Formats: sequence, structure tokens, C-alpha cells
Amino acid sequence: MYEIVGKNLSTMQCLKQLERLHRIHRLIQHESTGSAANLAAHLQISPRQLGAYIEVLKDMGAPITFCSVIKSYKYSSPVRFQFDLRLFVADKLVYSLD
Repeated sequence: MYEIVGKNLSTMQCLKQLERLHRIHRLIQHESTGSAANLAAHLQISPRQLGAYIEVLKDMGAPITFCSVIKSYKYSSPVRFQFDLRLFVADKLVYSLD
């Protein structure tokens, strides 16, 4: 079992949460999240769950702020997360988090 955002998870649930973190990171990186409510709806999660994901990213050291001018979360300094998760079977790529 794993835990990313507040509960014990199966392997597939863990991968889903990692994918969601990666997606949130990319939207923040492109400053295209919209409001917290819009982002949560877009990701099909509750605003509370979104807050937990944002806190995970902040706990990792991401300098996340919300800009009311562009109505988006953004990084206050350049950030690069390396989400490099790939599965190869018989030298064939069968899963990638990219």
C-alpha cells in the first residue's frame, strides 16, 4: 500500500494520483489552471482534494501562488519536476507517465 494524498492506496490508485499531480503541475507551469473551483471541476475532484494536491506540491518545495490577475495558479520561480515513470515489457514501452 502507498500513501500520497491522505489515504492508503493500491498500486493503480497510486499511479492515478501521480498522474493527477503531474497534470496539475503542467497546468500550473502553463499558468492555465483557472480558479480553484474550475480546476477541481476540470480534474473531476473536489476543491478539498485539489487543496490536498496543491499542499503535496508545496510540501515538495514548489513555490505555488495564485495570481488574481491571470486567474491561475502559477509558480513564483521556475520549477521543473521530473515525473519519469515508464514500464517496459520485453523492451517495449507499455506505460509512461509523460
